[in-house]
Order: sequence, then structure tokens, then C-alpha cells
Amino acid sequence: MAELIGARQMTNNDKKAAKLEKRLQEWKIVRQRGKYSYILRWGGLMSMIYACGNIYHHHLNSPKIGFLSVAYYLTIWILWGFSIGLAMWYGNDHRYLCAMKQQDSTKDDSKGKQ
Repeated sequence: MAELIGARQMTNNDKKAAKLEKRLQEWKIVRQRGKYSYILRWGGLMSMIYACGNIYHHHLNSPKIGFLSVAYYLTIWILWGFSIGLAMWYGNDHRYLCAMKQQDSTKDDSKGKQ
């Protein structure tokens, strides 16, 4: 029974390691595209979704929507979206660098034991 549990745990660990490796490879590709590309994609997408949502909601409550209202919402949500995109970039990049450092130390440890 203990051997069966150990085998299951080993396969779970292998699955987690494979999933981590896949995510690291995906982030490596994103990093190669660049920070500003990532921020423009995520931040721009999020800001447009939220700006359109707010403008639509504002238009439902008030049939007449002015230029200043649209400009206000676009400005606020564009700044918010790019801030979120930048925060996501730095958070993901920090996790990537920590994982790469951990992989390097694991490889160094396994070389030292041989």
C-alpha cells in the first residue's frame, strides 16, 4: 500500500514539474517579445474592456453622454490597465527568475553529489 501511495505521489510531482516547465517555457517566449508588448496587450485589452463597460453603464443611466465623460473614462481606465499590465509583468517575471534560480541551484546540487 505504501509503495502505491509513493508511486502516486511521484507521478503527481512529475506532473507538477512538467506543468512548471511548460509555464517557464511559455514565459520565456513572452519575455523575448518584450515588456512593452506584454503591457500593451494585457493593459490595453483590460483598459478598453473596462472603459467601454463604464461608458455603456454611464450611457444607460444618462442617455446623453458628453465628450468629457468619454475622455475621462478612457484616461482613467487606460492608466489603470497599463498599471495592472506593468504589475503583472513584474510579478510574473519575478516568479520566472526565482524558478530559474531554483532550477540552477538544483542542477548544481545534483552535479555536486555525483
